[in-house]
Amino acid sequence: MSHTKSRRYHGWLYVTLICTISLIVTCEKNNNDDDIYACIPVFKITDSIIVLNESTDKTRIELTLCNDNTVFYYTIDEHIPDSNSTVYNPLSGIVLGIGEYLIKAIGYLNKKESDIVEKKYIITCIPPAKIENFKNHTNYYAPVPLKLKNPDNKFTYETKLNDETINILESYNVNEEGFYYLEIISSYDTISRKDNYEFVILDEERGEPEWGLKAWTPKSFTESNINSEEIRIIYPRSYVKNLNIPFIIKVVENNALKAAYSTFINSVNSSVSNIKRGIGSINLLPDNSTSTISFYKGCDY
Repeated sequence: MSHTKSRRYHGWLYVTLICTISLIVTCEKNNNDDDIYACIPVFKITDSIIVLNESTDKTRIELTLCNDNTVFYYTIDEHIPDSNSTVYNPLSGIVLGIGEYLIKAIGYLNKKESDIVEKKYIITCIPPAKIENFKNHTNYYAPVPLKLKNPDNKFTYETKLNDETINILESYNVNEEGFYYLEIISSYDTISRKDNYEFVILDEERGEPEWGLKAWTPKSFTESNINSEEIRIIYPRSYVKNLNIPFIIKVVENNALKAAYSTFINSVNSSVSNIKRGIGSINLLPDNSTSTISFYKGCDY
C-alpha cells in the first residue's frame, strides 16, 4: 500500500516538471527579437507652449527611447512619418526656432513600426499675459477689475472683451452680469501670441441657480383704453367653501384676444391686478355673505 502511494507521488512530480519546462521555453521564445515590437515615441516636454529666454532663439524637443534598437523617424511639416523621414538623433534632439510646429514621430524595429504619435508646439519669446488677482474659468460678482499683471514695455498688447476692444494696462471694471470671453494678443516685432480667459459674473439676487443671467425688471406698461372691446370673465360655476376661486379676465375684440394692457380691481379685497397682452387672472376667497363679485377697470372703482 505504501509502494502505491510512492508511485502516485512520482507521477505528479513528473507532470509538474513538464509544465515548468514548457513555461521556460515559451518565455525564451517571447524574448526573440522577431517578436519584439517597436516602442512608441514619447515627448519629454508635455507643455504645448514653450517660452524662450532672452539668451536663445531656439529650443530642443526630445523623445524618450525605450530601448537602443528602435529607430525613431519624425516630421515637422504635418506629413506622415515613415522610414524615409528624418531620423531622430537622441544626442541632438529636434532643434526648433520660434514658430508653430506639428511634430509626428514613429518607431521602427526589424521592419515593424509603432503607432504614430503627434504633438503641437508653439515656440515663442513672449510670456503669457496674466491678469492681476484673476483665476480663469471662475464665477465672480460685479465689479470684476481687469488689469494686466507686470506688462513689459517691449511688448504691445491688444485686448478684446466679447469682441470689444478695451484697455487693461489700467484697471478696467466689468459691472454687468453675463458670460465673458477675454482675448489678449501680445506682440513683439512680427511675433505674437494669444491668451484666452473666460469668466462669468453672477447677479447677487439670482446667484448660482440662475447662473450668469442678468437682473431684469420689466418696464411698466401704458394703460390701454377699453372702449368697444368685450371683457370676458372665466370662472367656475360652483366652488368648495373656504377655497379660493380662480378668475381669468380676457379683453376680446372681433372674437380674438386683444393685446391690451390694463389694471383691474375686485370688490372682495380691492387689490389691484394686471391685464397683460389682453389677459389677467386672480384667485379670490369670497366672504360667506357675498353673492356677487365685481371687477372694475383701473380707477373706475
